[in-house]
Amino acid sequence: MTGAGKSLYPLVASLLLLLAPPFLSFERVASAAAAGKTPTQIEDNAKQAAESAAHPVAQIAASWLKIPSLQQSQVGLEIMDLPTGQVLFSSNGSKRFTPASTAKVFTTACSLDALGPDFRYRTQIQGVGTIKKDKLAGDLTIVAAQDPTFDSKDLYQLLGNLSERKIKYIEGRVALSAVPGGSNQFNTGWLAEDWGQTWMPVSSNLVLDRNVAPGKDPGRGMPSTDLSAQPSPPALFHSLLRSDLAAGWVVFEPASKSVKVYHSANATGSTAGDVIVANPDSYNLAVATAILHNLGIRVNAHPISVRAGEEPQILGEHLSKPITEIIRECLKESDNLYAQQLLRTLGCKYRSPKASEFSTLEDNGLTHIKNWLSELGVHQGEVVLVDGCGLSRKNLVSPHALNMVLKHMAGKDLNGPYLALLRQEGSGRGSFRFKTGAMDSVRAVSGVIRSAGGNTLAVTVMVNGHLPQVGAVRSSIYSLTSQLEAMPALPAAGAPSVAPEPKRAVAAPHPISRARHSRPRRR
Repeated sequence: MTGAGKSLYPLVASLLLLLAPPFLSFERVASAAAAGKTPTQIEDNAKQAAESAAHPVAQIAASWLKIPSLQQSQVGLEIMDLPTGQVLFSSNGSKRFTPASTAKVFTTACSLDALGPDFRYRTQIQGVGTIKKDKLAGDLTIVAAQDPTFDSKDLYQLLGNLSERKIKYIEGRVALSAVPGGSNQFNTGWLAEDWGQTWMPVSSNLVLDRNVAPGKDPGRGMPSTDLSAQPSPPALFHSLLRSDLAAGWVVFEPASKSVKVYHSANATGSTAGDVIVANPDSYNLAVATAILHNLGIRVNAHPISVRAGEEPQILGEHLSKPITEIIRECLKESDNLYAQQLLRTLGCKYRSPKASEFSTLEDNGLTHIKNWLSELGVHQGEVVLVDGCGLSRKNLVSPHALNMVLKHMAGKDLNGPYLALLRQEGSGRGSFRFKTGAMDSVRAVSGVIRSAGGNTLAVTVMVNGHLPQVGAVRSSIYSLTSQLEAMPALPAAGAPSVAPEPKRAVAAPHPISRARHSRPRRR
């Protein structure tokens, strides 16, 4: 073709851009023009986009995106046919958004895939040394398992195994087993206002009662000192305790075997609000020692020499409920601690022998999720995770990445066990299993719709930057999903598909979100 003919390409492309449908076609035609396609090839792209616009799903989605209350927010929406993976509609589907708690889909799905549906946490007590009559001539070790559901009753029953064995005296110490990278963790990517809140306790190797202490007895019988009203507290402490967030925390001091308590000035009642435990492994170990005392078991707490190569004896074991039930609870309640402990569990299982001494369980868990997503075909640029629960605003996720995970977990027969763990709602004409996400100016939902016509769709909606008044956003999301649930049977798979849009210079000004939450602030 002559140079003059080639010079007509930009003009033809521009005309086709003007004539093409307003959504998605821009990306398709513009990318074709940028790639140097011929006028015929560009016209084919425009035709395919026009055919896609006639798809019932595209018509519903395009109409929904025009809702006036959504126009000043940033929105990502992708609707994918399952099990084919054919993308039926996408607006900013491959762009990254703050996901809030929809990030839990990555953590919970990966955990179920990696650990299997029959996995249970095993928390053990082991004796290191010999047992003679009623005496353990050695240390008692609590082998913590990262179990987020472990509570005081479980600990009491676990230690009660010593009484059943007639053990009344421990010559050595009571200690936690060492876990490489398993220190107490409160993610630095979270906000200061998240500290001291029961929606985000500190993660630890040994969790007890969600690492939350009762406000009326934060020391659980141990000597305690209330430092809430101390003169000249650190500025951060002062700001948190005087804010309307009602923050509160307790710190165990091993040297004095006592606790320091910080209660919010806005706590209701007589300092009745529950408080988080700032150093839970130490605190929970002290609680275990106190339980032993209540059981009539004395602890010498002196170092005992153990013969080299002597194997520990398992003196008791607690099995958690199946991980499927733990994940169901995590998704239903949007429990941040559960998600973080699942992330740490992945970190335990997949920690590399070459991992740095500064590498945490959370770091290792995130590395495994990243590798797992790559195996599913998710582009690494579409997911940036800094935690497992979605609390950090540094998390960035594309709708397409979430739909790819849902596609994988649904399986070819669309009855993968993960889907049954998602919360379910239905209009009577269809059903929707989903996970929501919400924080200030963020609303999101990701899940699987089974329409009245028998089709199965992965749907992810993300809206960032909306106004504090969320009622209109919630209503709009519900409107969209209800329409998709009520759809009759769609055209057979193989109709023109719309891939997640290529790189686009200007983000579409459309917002989406569905969220229903009863817990405070961070879900």
